[in-house]
Amino acid sequence: MPPNEVEAILFVCNCFGIGVKELNQMLELKRRLTQKQRPNPYQKFPKEFSRTMLMRAKANEGKWSDQIQIIAHETLYDRIRRENGKPLWSFTGALTHELISSSLNLYTRLFLRVSVLFATVPILVIVWVTLICMIIQICL
Repeated sequence: MPPNEVEAILFVCNCFGIGVKELNQMLELKRRLTQKQRPNPYQKFPKEFSRTMLMRAKANEGKWSDQIQIIAHETLYDRIRRENGKPLWSFTGALTHELISSSLNLYTRLFLRVSVLFATVPILVIVWVTLICMIIQICL
């Protein structure tokens, strides 16, 4: 079975050195930035994420999968587009973010189809088709 959406985003986060500590730091930052908003969009998030929550979300269990996915996307964006809290205005940061976002978006849209194909088509073929579709999407 191919990884679900949460497992895919957490894998990419891991590739960029993002773990539970960084996810919790981003959650705390978002809470502080939005504490005066009513309703607060981060009010219904857990106090902090634990390794157990992440493992349950990877297994399609638990109730925090959507919240983990949102914070993981925010943290990944921050890691790619900022350094020491300051924005990077480089071409490589924008390109990296576009590639990662497009591939995760494409994976999300194709996930159910990939799940069905996974039993009959080798994973390498699925990866190549996903990459080609991603490149075509970026070029258009």
